Amino acid sequence: MTARVAARAAAAAFVAHEGAAPENTLASAIGVGHRLIDLKAICPPGTYEAAVWATGIPLSTARLFARLARNARAIEESGATSIAEASALLAIPRHRSRTRRNVASPDLSEGTSTSLVALAKALGVAILETAAIESAVHGTDFADMIDAYVARAVELSADAATSR
Repeated sequence: MTARVAARAAAAAFVAHEGAAPENTLASAIGVGHRLIDLKAICPPGTYEAAVWATGIPLSTARLFARLARNARAIEESGATSIAEASALLAIPRHRSRTRRNVASPDLSEGTSTSLVALAKALGVAILETAAIESAVHGTDFADMIDAYVARAVELSADAATSR
């Protein structure tokens, strides 16, 4: 299959999705996601976003639908029946099964809380910017990069808290 054929298949699946009955939108979104995953596998590095743009599928929608497709089994097992439910399910942070015991809670007094919020916002901005650069340079999936960076930041934060 060529990239052009894969792009046409993704575009056709998206058109079908737009006309799907409300009870079928999650399944059709996952189907579009699978076509987009196929397209990405065929595209040379750095050309995927342009190929998606050519299909008429908004990039943010393409990212969401591909993520739904990659997590279709977990979505099915959860019983989610809509794109919104599945998206919310995927937004829940995935933590390793390690249980942290005797981890000191941070001091959330007024002054410290403000500093923590500022730090969290700065980290969030840094993660978004780094993920955008990574996806543009290497053609990686933006949402996957954000997930990876957030998971690593949480892991490092938890490790730092336990080593005190």
